[in-house]
Amino acid sequence: MTAPGYPAPTAEPEPEDLTGFDVDPEQIGDDDQGANFAKLRTSRDQWRARAEAAEAQALRGVLVEAGFDPESGEGKLLLQAMTTGDVERDPEAVASYAEESYSWRPNVLVYSRDEISQIASADRQSRLSQLSTSTQTGDLQSEYEGRIQEARDRGDFTAASALQIEYERRTRR
Repeated sequence: MTAPGYPAPTAEPEPEDLTGFDVDPEQIGDDDQGANFAKLRTSRDQWRARAEAAEAQALRGVLVEAGFDPESGEGKLLLQAMTTGDVERDPEAVASYAEESYSWRPNVLVYSRDEISQIASADRQSRLSQLSTSTQTGDLQSEYEGRIQEARDRGDFTAASALQIEYERRTRR
């Protein structure tokens, strides 16, 4: 007996949402349809994982732009706030939220393109000078001579020859 204005109950309820519908391939057997469902589930899971990874990377980028380290305690708390929707996913909004809620200020190091290239150039120059200094003082030579002698003492003449060739390549200029 049904109340007026209400539909009569059916024997089988209609599925409301098919996105979470899983089919066990073992129940279907060697059916192509079961294999296709399994492939679709695997593909869906892979796409979800990629989307989650991209989302996490985007949130980390917003946090870095705001001037916070995503690996620090502050950064992790701000990431959680962005994930839960407590703060917009905007660098300025994150910075103001951190200031208002926790009195945290961003750690922003701003370098111009010229300064970045100067820093990189100075780093390269320092590494080159270290290499040439170690070659001039004989550190490299004594290191290789010791390794070559160890290989000879072990009876590994192939390794000794390879080390000799490597040393000659590094010192040839």
